[in-house]
Amino acid sequence: MYAHYVYDGLRRRIIKNVGGVQTRYVYDNEDIILELNGSGVQQAYYSHGPGIDEPISIERAGILTITLQMGWGVL
Repeated sequence: MYAHYVYDGLRRRIIKNVGGVQTRYVYDNEDIILELNGSGVQQAYYSHGPGIDEPISIERAGILTITLQMGWGVL
C-alpha cells in the first residue's frame, strides 16, 4: 500500500491518495468544509466553531455526528 499527499501554498492538505483511493479537501480559510472523492462527489461536510480545527459537526453518508469539545484539564 502507498500513500501520497498534496499540499497547497498555505500548507493545507488538499489531496490524500491512499491505496488508490483519493480524497480531496475544500477549505474555508483554515477549516476543512468538504471532503470529495476522486470523482468530485461530496463525501463529508464539516461545520466549525470559532477556533482553528474545531469541527462542531460532521455529516457523512447522511449521518450527522456532533463533536464535543472539552477544554484542557476537564475530567
